Amino acid sequence: MSRRTVPDAAWCAVRFGVRHTSTDACSDRRRTGLVTVSASISWRSATAHGLVAVRLDAAPEAAGSRPYPSGHGPCDLHLWVNPDAPGEADRVEHADVLVSRTPLPPRAARHRANELIARHPGCLVAAVPDSENGCVLGTRRGGGVVIPAWPEADGARCPAPPYAVASVVHAWLVAGEPLESLRSVRLRERDGRF
Repeated sequence: MSRRTVPDAAWCAVRFGVRHTSTDACSDRRRTGLVTVSASISWRSATAHGLVAVRLDAAPEAAGSRPYPSGHGPCDLHLWVNPDAPGEADRVEHADVLVSRTPLPPRAARHRANELIARHPGCLVAAVPDSENGCVLGTRRGGGVVIPAWPEADGARCPAPPYAVASVVHAWLVAGEPLESLRSVRLRERDGRF
């Protein structure tokens, strides 16, 4: 796993069913050369569990430099942006996932996640860290309905950061899975911190 600084905007590639994480988890490094962070994430639903590879590539300034999925199996590729970062207003309007980095008390975090979803119609998932080391999610489903969710701790010593949780939830929803069946998203313990 890479321990580089997480950018304020990134292309995120998520692939379920991996055995380990590599720098080429879902996008071709030869095309972008911009790999920033990658990690193995464990997920648990009401009926199953498994691993998912999450890879971030810094979102470059130039248009047309989006990484493209390669390899085997389905891959969800989406743009996520920190909505509070200076200079990211244009990307925020096009983001699939918005991830605030400012922890808030749980009630305020829920309000912020809901506000981000309501204000940005192109966004499917918004995540806000809460001050109790959790993550509050707002998701859009159907006619713009906001559904907040809290991933269960699942006894994990290595909870996943909000951007990883939000990206996995985005891939989960895009795959047609119901949000209410997802129970936890966390770093694999051997990987340590994202």
